Amino acid sequence: MIYIFSSAYWELFKQNVLNASCYPDGQVMRLRYDAKYVHESIRNRPSSINGKVALLVFAEGAIENKAAKESSGKLRDYQFFPIRMCKVTAADKNADIFILDAKMGSFLDYQDGPQARDAIWDQHIKKSPDRPWPKDFPETDSNEGFYIFSGDELPSISEERGSEVAWRSLVKRLNASELKDCITFRVLGFFRGRGSKESLVLPDVAGADAVYHFRSAETIVLKILLYGDANRKGGTKTLNLQIDPKAFTSASVPAVLVNSHYNEERILLPCARTTDPVITSVGLIQGEPKAGVWSPQPMFVVEVAPRSSYLFSVAVLFALSFLLINLGKFSDLWTTINWGNMGSVIDHLAKPIGGVLFLMASWLYLRKFPLK
Repeated sequence: MIYIFSSAYWELFKQNVLNASCYPDGQVMRLRYDAKYVHESIRNRPSSINGKVALLVFAEGAIENKAAKESSGKLRDYQFFPIRMCKVTAADKNADIFILDAKMGSFLDYQDGPQARDAIWDQHIKKSPDRPWPKDFPETDSNEGFYIFSGDELPSISEERGSEVAWRSLVKRLNASELKDCITFRVLGFFRGRGSKESLVLPDVAGADAVYHFRSAETIVLKILLYGDANRKGGTKTLNLQIDPKAFTSASVPAVLVNSHYNEERILLPCARTTDPVITSVGLIQGEPKAGVWSPQPMFVVEVAPRSSYLFSVAVLFALSFLLINLGKFSDLWTTINWGNMGSVIDHLAKPIGGVLFLMASWLYLRKFPLK
C-alpha cells in the first residue's frame, strides 16, 4: 500500500486535506511534493506506483507546532488520521517536484466507542520507519521522514456501515482536530435525470484527467451534503458556484449558504445548446478568500457536447429533405433513376447533391466562424 500524507503546515496543504474529504468517488486529485519528502524507491521510479492502491492520511499537528515555535513552546508529534482509500493514476518527477494524481476511493469508517479505530491506525503508521515527522521535532535529528512511501496495509479498514456514515466518522475527527474551524461538506456527484430516474454521472479518467461528459440541452443535478460542527458556528458562510455561461445557461442556486449542522443542497444546471464541445470547469469557491482556507474548494472538469448521433440524424434529415424536394413523386426513385448506372444517379440527383454540399459547407463555415 502507498501512503500519501498531507499536513496543514501551509494553506495549500490544508486545502488538500479538506478537498480529499470532499471529493466524490472517482474524482482525480493532484498533489505536489518536494522530491526529498518522497521515499527514494518511489522518487527514482515514479511510474512504479501507477495503478497501485494508496491511502490518503492527514498528519495533524503542524498548526499547533507553528504556534508553539512562535511562543517557544514544546513541539508535539503528529497524530495520523487516515482519510480515504485511493488509486494512483499518474506519478512523475520534474526537477525537484514530485507530482502525483490519485483517484478518490472509499472513506474509512472510524467506528465509535470501544470499537473506535483512531488509536489502532495512528499507532500502526507510527511504527513505520519511513513515517513523516513534524519540522524541527527534537527526537528526529532533523529527519523529517517521507510523506510518500510504501508500507504494510492498514488493519481493520473494512467499510461496515456505509459510505455516508464512514464520511461522517471522519468529519467528527476533523471537527476535533486543528481544522475544527473549517466547514466540511461532501460532493455526492453529478446526476442525470429527475426523481427516481436520477443516475450518477461518472467521470472519464485518463491519467491525470477526470472529465464529466454532459449532453447539450440536458439538465444536470449537482448534489452536496453538508455536515459538521463548524458549519453552524459563527455567522452564515457562503460557497459561490463557479460555472461557465458557454456551458451552462444558469444555476438554480448560485451560492450555497452554510449555516446549519446538517443539510443537503441540490443545484440544477441546465446545459447550453451547443454544437461544438465545450470543456470548462465547475467549482465551489469559498467566500471571503482573504480569510485564509476554511472550506473545501472542489473543482471539476466537465465537457458539454451534443450527442454524435444527434448531429448525424440532422445531416440525414437534411439530405433526405433535399432529395424529396427535387423529386416529382416517390416512384421516380425506381422508375426514373437507374441505380445501376452511376452517371444516371448523379445526373438525376444533381440538385440534392448540390444541396447536401451546400449544407456541409455551411456547417464547416459556422463551426469556424460561429454567428454571435
